[in-house]
Amino acid sequence: MKPLVMLLISAGIAFARNVNSIGPIHITGNAGFATCGCARLVGGVWVIGPWSISGAPGDGVLIENVTVPFQLLKT
Repeated sequence: MKPLVMLLISAGIAFARNVNSIGPIHITGNAGFATCGCARLVGGVWVIGPWSISGAPGDGVLIENVTVPFQLLKT
């Protein structure tokens, strides 16, 4: 398995131990990952979650106009 894949799997396992609640996530553009308070940069890939999305009347997660790699983890 490639090192980046292993790193992301390890990150997912580490994050999965502490699942917190967060409001809807809306990222519009690459800079949104750094300012949303919902993502971590891991090996050049933005990792979002895992989160328990609460109070979402519509989209719980909306990501648009980005060109950087990201991964959305589920709970």
